Amino acid sequence: MIDLNSQKIARWISDIFIPPTFSFFLSLYLAIIFSENKNDFLTNFLPMFLSTVFLPIVFFIYKRKKGEIINRDAVIKEERTDVYRFGIVLFSASYVLSVLLNLNIFIQIYFLNYSISTFGVLLINKKFKISIHAMTPAGISVFLLFINPIIATFVFIIMIAVMWSRLELGVHTMKEVLSGMIYGFCVTLIVTIMVLSYAT
Repeated sequence: MIDLNSQKIARWISDIFIPPTFSFFLSLYLAIIFSENKNDFLTNFLPMFLSTVFLPIVFFIYKRKKGEIINRDAVIKEERTDVYRFGIVLFSASYVLSVLLNLNIFIQIYFLNYSISTFGVLLINKKFKISIHAMTPAGISVFLLFINPIIATFVFIIMIAVMWSRLELGVHTMKEVLSGMIYGFCVTLIVTIMVLSYAT
């Protein structure tokens, strides 16, 4: 009974806290704190929401419908390749757009982090499957340290629960979730520090 309950809890956590969930939260948060009016909010929020939340979900569902991804966890690493390629195009285009629109530097960093992180994952995925469920909140928690450490801590705690859920469900090994966490942490930290240093 305990095992069954833990599996249900793990499934619940894993399904609710998918990578786009964290992306949605961060998109909304950044748009709120860096917008002075409604027009600013839409200009900031829509590119983030469309490129890191809505369109990736739509593309994933499309691949599932075609039978190219066998389940919601995309357990076979080769199934993830097209998803990563699609993400790289979206994130890179959004980064260029954010620079052209002269959006807040943290929103530009947001897109740049997603672009570079996903490109790296595409290369890593040829040999090794890392946990994107762990990578995304790890990167976001580090990113938020530069803006709001309290919220960053909250995201980090959720990340620990998500990592446990992926292990409990048998979707990832300990090596895969730790690799995802460390990778997300390191890439985001390096990119954010470098951009902020250059910008200032």
